[in-house]
Amino acid sequence: MTVAPTSVLKRSTRLRDWAQAAASGARRLLLKATRYDSIRNRILAFAFVATLLPSGLTIWFAYGQARHWVEQKIKQDLVSESFQTARATGVWLREQLFDLRVFATSDVVAHSLERGSAASGKAPNNRLREYLVSLNARVGDYSGIKVIDLNGRILATSKTEDTKVGLPLGWVSTLRADGQVTGPAFWVAKSGKAKVNAAVPVRSSDGRLVGAVVAELDLTPMEELLRSLSSDTAGAIYIIASNGMLVSSSNGVSAQRKARIPRETL
Repeated sequence: MTVAPTSVLKRSTRLRDWAQAAASGARRLLLKATRYDSIRNRILAFAFVATLLPSGLTIWFAYGQARHWVEQKIKQDLVSESFQTARATGVWLREQLFDLRVFATSDVVAHSLERGSAASGKAPNNRLREYLVSLNARVGDYSGIKVIDLNGRILATSKTEDTKVGLPLGWVSTLRADGQVTGPAFWVAKSGKAKVNAAVPVRSSDGRLVGAVVAELDLTPMEELLRSLSSDTAGAIYIIASNGMLVSSSNGVSAQRKARIPRETL
């Protein structure tokens, strides 16, 4: 069958008009749907922001307050425990020095220093040494006791291998002014313990300063003291020397675990 050209043209024109109308309708529907979707999205976005922003601000404020409270609590605990530790260790040291002062008032010590056996090159004072050995056996916190003159020469000692005074420079002036001298803490590699030398004056019968009694104090007993002061089992208390060296801890320390705080931190 054949179709006249005029009929084909008319049909194609109708199809074109129908397609244009369909496209126009679809465009109108798409624009309408887009506007509806945009409004909905805006509403959802506004609701989301209106809900999230106050919640975020509340959480941020609560976090800031909680952090500030925790920091203040840590500072208060640090100051409190540091004060208690300093006071307790100070009491312990005063007890050691008090006992040492009692020992220094013995006539054996004063008379031996007045005679100046070390300076005159006489034989060692066996009586004084026996006295120091007996003291060392009775006092567990003393690793060693020695008697020295004002020149730093050892007159007698409870340990045969003890040849060092172990006191800081200017100890005689400090001894005159303060009535006691405490040296820097140090580690003994052989025993793995931290120790410190403490000295008290020895005076003659007329009140003159003639020498000192020096005790090597073992700092191990301080660990038990620190454990009793540590209120939180998750934390620990450390005692640091002025040079940054770890001296004692509620967790216990050894020569292998010793550490140093950087000078910048100190």
